[in-house]
Amino acid sequence: MRSFIFAGAFGSAVVACASQAQAETKLIALPPRVLAFEPAEQGSRTLNKGDILWDVDLRWPKAAVIDRAAQLAADTRRANLNVGDSLAETRLQFDDPSLANAVAYCVARKADPQKATFGMLGGLLGRSLTDGQFCIVDKNRDGVADLSVLVNAGSPTARMPVPISPIAYHTEIGAKVGTGDYAQLVYVAGQKFELEIYEQGSKRKFDTFMTKGNYGQETFTALIRPAKHTQDLHTPSGTLHIRAYDKSSGTITIDWDARSRLKLMPVPDDVQTTVRFY
Repeated sequence: MRSFIFAGAFGSAVVACASQAQAETKLIALPPRVLAFEPAEQGSRTLNKGDILWDVDLRWPKAAVIDRAAQLAADTRRANLNVGDSLAETRLQFDDPSLANAVAYCVARKADPQKATFGMLGGLLGRSLTDGQFCIVDKNRDGVADLSVLVNAGSPTARMPVPISPIAYHTEIGAKVGTGDYAQLVYVAGQKFELEIYEQGSKRKFDTFMTKGNYGQETFTALIRPAKHTQDLHTPSGTLHIRAYDKSSGTITIDWDARSRLKLMPVPDDVQTTVRFY
């Protein structure tokens, strides 16, 4: 299996946590989901409407891959961990000084909860109802989780680490988030492509977002069209060049340059939907 090198390629997304119970385990930063594009030779392809130019798995920078199935519980909440599930390494702050050197791995949050709500208040409510994450904690970093905790939800007791039956895991750099977590670039029609991002099997709704990876800061839109006065398309995988477009058949021929090194694109956890009028 190929290993991806993510270290130092992007900044952490710092999360501001509200002051709650003193014993609460606080979420310090959310790990980003990442698209990884491997080095590739230059190439060309002719596409028909609806064809997918590329599809790429969403990955965690670093994750614990579960080796033994288990169930986590707190209050009335439950989370099943299956063999092969990946839990992202996540920065938590513990009140217990004995956990100062512990490492935590968390189940992914619910995907895009704001899509079912309206307005700022609705979006905040949707996030608060789905924000809780179960995390496993390895106190001495020996590859066996000894504790579990619920963050951003539940009672004060649920937000304190509790002992569990040991859960064996191994770590992976660039572990796949899950089978329903991927991105693809689809030829829509004319000279337009759509960037589709799926999390937990649901398509994310967004207009524009900005990200900073190992190729610098970039902005991407859901609908990708040629830049003004050019035949170039700015995409996460790199710049595409429109060589030919056949209006009668609806086909388009795309060229791309060689990619000499691994390109990483972090996908923001929260993207505010904006509306544009043309």
